[in-house]
Amino acid sequence: MSTQKTTVSRPRSEPAEIIRPTRAQAERTSPGNCQTDDIRPTRAQAELELELLEIEAEDIETGDLYASLRALDLPREAAIRLEALSQISRKIGGKILAVGKIIVLKLLEFIRRNPGMAAGMALGAAISALINAVPVLGTLLAPVALTVGVAIGAVAGHRLDKGRYDMSGSLVNIAQDALEIAKDFFAMLIALFRAVGNELAGSAA
Repeated sequence: MSTQKTTVSRPRSEPAEIIRPTRAQAERTSPGNCQTDDIRPTRAQAELELELLEIEAEDIETGDLYASLRALDLPREAAIRLEALSQISRKIGGKILAVGKIIVLKLLEFIRRNPGMAAGMALGAAISALINAVPVLGTLLAPVALTVGVAIGAVAGHRLDKGRYDMSGSLVNIAQDALEIAKDFFAMLIALFRAVGNELAGSAA
């Protein structure tokens, strides 16, 4: 009596599901992006880096700066406030540095690097990120903050309280995304300002 060998067919195994990081996670872990708390320069390092930024800022004329701000479709009053900010200096490490101009140039860079974000939203998120991370900057940035309506979180919270939000892309989500992107972009500048915080609080030079 012959024995017939039975072949058992096994189902083909499905490939493991690939879990992709969210956009926010990818941005935080991609090269060149880091969290503010990961950057902790010494005071001497911060002073040196700010001096280098000062050298870059010296090459930009005030008139050109204002023209660049207006070219981004920012409200005229916001551009005027930012131009005024660019003229504020502080004595840091024994040297007079154009801190305001350094901030304005970084704000410009941030807006240009995020063309998919409305200029006003980008500016508001950037200033919110700076003030929240370095409260001493509040005095310098308050005039601009009032102009562009930086209270993004307050507006979003109000809409949530009222139940007025769009499930597909709510103001809350947009504001949170903008703030996260701003925090990552300004991580280095925030770390530098934190290192010299006491001198930022000094009177205008």
